[in-house]
Amino acid sequence: MPDPATCETMPVVRPILRGRGVPAWAGVLVLTLALAGGVAVKIASKVHIDVAELDLRNPIVLFLQRHGYSVTHVGINKDPSKAVVAGASRGLSCRLQVIEAQARGYNQTSIREMAGPADDFFVIYQGALYDAQPLLQTRAFYYWDRLRREMGVTALPRPVLAVVASAACSARDLPWKDALN
Repeated sequence: MPDPATCETMPVVRPILRGRGVPAWAGVLVLTLALAGGVAVKIASKVHIDVAELDLRNPIVLFLQRHGYSVTHVGINKDPSKAVVAGASRGLSCRLQVIEAQARGYNQTSIREMAGPADDFFVIYQGALYDAQPLLQTRAFYYWDRLRREMGVTALPRPVLAVVASAACSARDLPWKDALN
């Protein structure tokens, strides 16, 4: 039996990475990435996050009415990929629909199909107008805000609004950055 006072016969335990010519910081990096990956998987696997839903109908309706539109319908479409916030008209030749698009862009094709060939189509995100949904921006902020909510930080919703309007409406000229205020 080996003598515990002398460690002559006990094997020397070396760090796993040290003997292979790998710097110590690489081990720390691997552990950090593994931890970050675990957190990312946990967040991605969440099915439901308790977030106060932002009801866009009232501010959009008031905005359209302030600018001379007569709101013809308000509510949610039966198809969840086309969540209509409000439909409005001004005169016989002007019709306009405001649709809440998904931040991850899953319903952008179906929303785009709602526009006819002569209709104007644009997306409003954080007060700016875009010809198409800025997917990189909306997805990045969606996941960033989701991570913040998971960490217990309040993150206000950043709605993505798509507008389909007949050309006679001149809908792009409206002050859309004030629509949700």
